Amino acid sequence: MESPRVSLNELQILQALASGGQPPLTSSHRTRLELLGLVRDGPSGVQLTDAGHRCAQQKSSSTTEPERFAHSRESPSTPRDKRGRRKRGRHMLPI
Repeated sequence: MESPRVSLNELQILQALASGGQPPLTSSHRTRLELLGLVRDGPSGVQLTDAGHRCAQQKSSSTTEPERFAHSRESPSTPRDKRGRRKRGRHMLPI
């Protein structure tokens, strides 16, 4: 069985849980990790499952980034201002 895809942030959360810490965990992360079978939420708090321990031992470089981000880095980016917004008048019409 292949390991589930987790983001770098989720991997850091799993590693913190494996080391005995209590990282700040949002309800959406808690639900996602629980549905993946990596954590179990009970009366004693969030605990890692066996699959969660295996996933926490992965190196951070082995996480795969989503394809949409990998593709966007290859193509030239849209010109942006200092706040990160797209500059005006830079639309390309498909004519």
